[in-house]
Parts: sequence; structure tokens; C-alpha cells
Amino acid sequence: MCDGLVIAKPSAALKEKMEWLEGLYRVRNCLAHRLGMVQMIDVKPLGVSLDQTKDDDTLKAIWLRPRVLLDGKEVQLPYTTIEAAQVKVDFEPYVREWKIGAQIDVSPLDCQAIAISLSMLGQQLQTDFEGEMNALLGITTPAHAASGK
Repeated sequence: MCDGLVIAKPSAALKEKMEWLEGLYRVRNCLAHRLGMVQMIDVKPLGVSLDQTKDDDTLKAIWLRPRVLLDGKEVQLPYTTIEAAQVKVDFEPYVREWKIGAQIDVSPLDCQAIAISLSMLGQQLQTDFEGEMNALLGITTPAHAASGK
């Protein structure tokens, strides 16, 4: 979606994150226009006509979900502890699929993860945009600034 519209040459990181956007957009449309009841139009693959859509096609969405390790063991969010512990947080792709006739259900934690994913997409879009604009204007940036560190 961003390819050629905002960024002439999206980075691999931006292209990867843009893949989430199509599924999330389809889920949003289904929720807004069909109250979350999945229909043929929601599962139709891109570039395929509606009459070529199969009954077993699914609406698929991918977003990042935080994975929290406390002293090496995965814990479910929300989580509270009063003890000192080693905490590690990373993000992993999370896939949801709905068949025709299914009702889309997203939990508050799903909504939070979707918001985090979209924020990460926006940050990557900004990074790529700044890089292209700096190159266009002949502005050089230090290597540590370009990498976001």
C-alpha cells in the first residue's frame, strides 16, 4: 500500500510490515460494514474476481503480539509481580483466520497488539521516508541515527 505512494523504494522491513496492513484493513471493513460477519467479499483474494472466490477461502490477518518472558518462562498478559525478575519482551507474528459465516472476535489484548503493530509500521514508514527525503536533499546522517539506535 505504501509502495510508490509515499515511499519510492520501501525497505525490506517496511515491506514486511505492510503485509499486515491488508489483512487488518479487511478485518476493519468487515467489522464496519458487516458487523463482523465474514462474507465472500471479505475472503476474496486480491486480483481474483468474486465469482472465483472459493467457499473455503478465509479472511486472514497478521499482527505482532508481545511475548513476555519472566526469568525465561513465558507469562500471559496482563501480569503483575512484586518480585525482582529478569524480563524479556519480544514480538512475534500472530495469525488469525475466519471462514465465511464466522463472526470476527478480537479481544482487548488483540486490539492492543494491533495498535502496537500499526505503531511499529508507522515508525518504519517514517524512517524510510526520512531516508528517502534526506537522500533526495543530499543530507547525510550518521550511521547510528539512520539505524534508529
